[in-house]
Amino acid sequence: MIIDTNKREGDPSSCLTTDNRHRNQEDLSDIIEDMREQLVKLAQEKGISNGKVVAVSQLLDEYIVQFQLRMSRKSSK
Repeated sequence: MIIDTNKREGDPSSCLTTDNRHRNQEDLSDIIEDMREQLVKLAQEKGISNGKVVAVSQLLDEYIVQFQLRMSRKSSK
């Protein structure tokens, strides 16, 4: 997955080039790892308070929450 940092600043949903809402748990884990690596690079280039960095960080948080919810549902079955 590639994060497009040239999209509208402040709109986290515009930072991704693909729709990842319906991914399975393994895919979600891979997405999270890819985004984390890209976030680190972006933060190094632009600084941690840059609007694009913050937007990507917030989007990554959403994916982490989705992953945690799926893990919790899986363990409760």
